[in-house]
Amino acid sequence: MATEGQNQIALVTAAREGDRRAQEALVRLYEGRIYGHILRLVKNTEDARDILQETMMRALTQLDQFNPAHSFAGWVYRIATNKALDFLRHRRVEFRTFTYEEDVPIETFADGSVPGDEAVAERLDWETVEACMERLDPRYKTALFLRYKDGLTYKEIAEALEIPMGTVKVLLHRGRNELKRLVRKEVGRP
Repeated sequence: MATEGQNQIALVTAAREGDRRAQEALVRLYEGRIYGHILRLVKNTEDARDILQETMMRALTQLDQFNPAHSFAGWVYRIATNKALDFLRHRRVEFRTFTYEEDVPIETFADGSVPGDEAVAERLDWETVEACMERLDPRYKTALFLRYKDGLTYKEIAEALEIPMGTVKVLLHRGRNELKRLVRKEVGRP
């Protein structure tokens, strides 16, 4: 029985050779997840649709540049992320620099509570966390969404963002710390 990875490689190979069904299958396989990723970054459905279309067109027209030794998902996410970040740069989104004080893993927010801090836990909900994520530096927000919403591995995030694995770890570490700071501020805890 063929694995999912082998099936994707077969689809990519067929798509490279001009097989329209294989190209359509690749688009269907990734368009929903990629659209959700783009939408979380740009916050506008029309812009997200346009960027999705550009992403899929670029992926299909440049299949010869895909390295089968890497994850196809990571490659498509990289194209989508670059397109979305280019769009945001054109809208003059400014990156901010933050100061970090302590490391708290994002898992503390997974069940809606913060161990050892009942006052915060009582007022914490997913809407609060998402609202705070929107205020994060786009680099941190992107890394956090790729990891926790899209379920990409550190390696896939590194490929998607075209950055070293160490940088992925730093972005996630700093993003979690900044998210914690913003959530605590939002619920009235310094």
